[in-house]
Amino acid sequence: MCAKCCSYPNGTALGITVGILATVSFLLSVFATYGCHYVDVDLRIQTPPISGWPDDDDIPWGENTVGFGLYTRESNYWTIDENVDSNYACRDWSERDRDFFFDGPWKAARAMAVISTIFGFAVMVCTFIMPCMRFPRFVLKIMALLLLLAGIFCFLSLVALASDICKDYDCVFSHSAGVAIAAGIMYFITGCVLYMMKEGK
Repeated sequence: MCAKCCSYPNGTALGITVGILATVSFLLSVFATYGCHYVDVDLRIQTPPISGWPDDDDIPWGENTVGFGLYTRESNYWTIDENVDSNYACRDWSERDRDFFFDGPWKAARAMAVISTIFGFAVMVCTFIMPCMRFPRFVLKIMALLLLLAGIFCFLSLVALASDICKDYDCVFSHSAGVAIAAGIMYFITGCVLYMMKEGK
């Protein structure tokens, strides 16, 4: 019974391969979307842009660089404890910060990143049921197309580098943006593998 359930009607080798690739691609896109180091912004020579900027804000104006992500940003823990490594301490953007920093390109990048993650998740779930379900050829092509689109949206999320954040401040490409590129490449590779799969028997 178990052998019949796990028979991979569309091919064992490619079925396992595409499942692993789809999972890795999805995880990379999630990290790129929700990591807080899409760009690193140098604020060492900057001052709060608005007089009366709240004192409880933890953006290190005039003190340090800070990681800005599409949906999170680095939290300034070094003002609390100099011994704390804050590289991976992320927090959500506050409404005030979103209103000030986010412009059209940044909002577009956020949307592109989420769309790529949704498409990647949908295909990943499909690969999980491949061992027990025969996928017609046209379904495999649709899945490959979704991954192609997911990869394109990953690359389009780099439009964040054209935002005012990078124009007004010293903005440096950071590791979440690099992961977005890696996710896009992985989506393309996974899509090619899916396209090569034969119809299940």
